[in-house]
Amino acid sequence: MDLLGPAVARLAADERPALFAGAASLAEPLFAAGDATPAGASAGTFAIVHGLYWLTARLADRTPLALLVEDARRADEPSLRLCAYLAQRIDELPVAVVLS
Repeated sequence: MDLLGPAVARLAADERPALFAGAASLAEPLFAAGDATPAGASAGTFAIVHGLYWLTARLADRTPLALLVEDARRADEPSLRLCAYLAQRIDELPVAVVLS
């Protein structure tokens, strides 16, 4: 998951459980170690997108967050679906979603 991967990668191991608690746990398979995404963990499914929303909200609780998508014409469908989902729900979060 390119949009949130760098923020998750910077976390200390002891910070991950709190970040992926509750609904955010639906997105945790996308950030598992290794190259293969577990079966059923497509970034385009509603459950995963919902989990990514909660992950975004928890990251934004720590510090303001900017999600930047350069050349949105070439972005994959799951990433665009996540951006659309977030754009409808982040009014009260310190999150900016920018597509160019």
